[in-house]
Amino acid sequence: NRLILNIQIRIATSCISYTLRKMESSEWKKIQQRTFTRYVNHHLKKAGTSIESLELDLADGIKLIKLVSILSGKNISRFNKNPRFRTQKLENVSIALKFLETEGLTIMSIDSSD
Repeated sequence: NRLILNIQIRIATSCISYTLRKMESSEWKKIQQRTFTRYVNHHLKKAGTSIESLELDLADGIKLIKLVSILSGKNISRFNKNPRFRTQKLENVSIALKFLETEGLTIMSIDSSD
């Protein structure tokens, strides 16, 4: 079970990283965004939510935290549940990324400002 979880989380982080790096081709970008959006929505439906835009809907960190919680099977309870300011949104994204690192994933070239 833990192996499957680690694989799913690695795929998710790889998709994020890879998608961010492949911005050269607009068609490639659209394909990657649709694919990853479907992947995220497949998991987020377990929490009764979804996204339409990776950039907009994951930007405040709330749905990203939900996704990470679903994939890991662990609850992340300490975060800004109603972020209004940019700093609060960045903090939420940082919480999700730090959680992934505590789960043993090495996150390279991604931080909350990405």
